[in-house]
Amino acid sequence: MPQWRRFRSAMLGRPGLSLAVFLATLTLSGSTGAYRFWSDQRSDKLVGAEYALRWSPEVWAPGETLVWEVAPDPDFDLYFGSPEGVLPYVERGLAAWSDIPTADIKWRVGGVGEEAFDEDSRHCDGRNTVFVDAGADFCAGYMSGCHRFISGRWRFVDVDVALCMGYSEIPEDLEPQELDSFKEGQREGSVSPLTHEFGHALGLEHSGALSLTGREARQGARSMLVQSPDPVMSYGYTHGRQNELTADDAIGASLLRPVRGWRRTTGNISGSLRVAGVPAPYVQVWALPMGDQPLSNRVGAFSDADGAFLIEGLEP
Repeated sequence: MPQWRRFRSAMLGRPGLSLAVFLATLTLSGSTGAYRFWSDQRSDKLVGAEYALRWSPEVWAPGETLVWEVAPDPDFDLYFGSPEGVLPYVERGLAAWSDIPTADIKWRVGGVGEEAFDEDSRHCDGRNTVFVDAGADFCAGYMSGCHRFISGRWRFVDVDVALCMGYSEIPEDLEPQELDSFKEGQREGSVSPLTHEFGHALGLEHSGALSLTGREARQGARSMLVQSPDPVMSYGYTHGRQNELTADDAIGASLLRPVRGWRRTTGNISGSLRVAGVPAPYVQVWALPMGDQPLSNRVGAFSDADGAFLIEGLEP
């Protein structure tokens, strides 16, 4: 078995309440493993926290701080003025995760790296780097992770996060008077893909979108169900503020790096989905809390190839 492997993931885009109901929606994906984690060994079976791909404790142990750096990449100049100009946006993306009270996520950006950055040889270089990939036109951003096989399990050893080609060129049809506001929008817009890709860097896979965007179920004049923001880790485009996590995001991150004692306060719900007697794979299952806004703090998971699902980290 090889010692190292790499993969890339592109962004295509309250506790305290009793859990009452489930909502399941079919997805179009037939190739993903069961959300919510990258698997440390297997990709086609249920991936719970027990089998999640985590960081090597030799690189990022509990309670320690993981350091990121911004590459001295001239492609940052176009929209951010310099590599230093992107630092506040990177910090906001990191802070979204480190601010989770139930998660042991301590990381920071140490500044702009001093060493020259070579995109072709950056993998497994021991540095966690943010850069611009001027040749990637398929995404808003992506994460590229390097893993090492340690004691029978894959472990993260370093990760790179890229903003894609949109940050290395100006649209040809842009009017001169629109340039400043467009650049500002691009800078502010970078927080969303950065936050999303930092979630992947923790070990989170994609989550589902609720697919109720812009819709309401009404009984007379009263709105019964109103779409709330989808998880930052979803394929959905109905996020709230660009680095505002949902309960689904926060619980996923906490399951990977829980603060001491948190896991003992939570429970799990599992099951198997079948349609007409046949296992239902890759279905998004949501656990909804009781209350006036059951969608706001929903927590979900995809079923696996056999229709099995597991939702962890729920308050009893």
